Amino acid sequence: MDDIRQKIIGYMAGRVPEALTSTLSDHTPLLTSGVLDSIGVLELMMHLETSFNIPIDDMDFDAENLETIGSLVQFVERKLAH
Repeated sequence: MDDIRQKIIGYMAGRVPEALTSTLSDHTPLLTSGVLDSIGVLELMMHLETSFNIPIDDMDFDAENLETIGSLVQFVERKLAH
């Protein structure tokens, strides 16, 4: 889990460095806080697909999967388990 979390945070630090302050936690809302916009969501999902070698389909673009860093980690863990 920590490896997944670190890869996600590392990616986000490169794409949205101003969002990665000490206040960003596993529970910070990514969509409603403006950390991710629609383009950012698409780029993040493509990154997850290639970084973790997991298939991403339209159903995966669910707000619950993208809500927080913690939900992204859980999403990747579920995809890796299948």
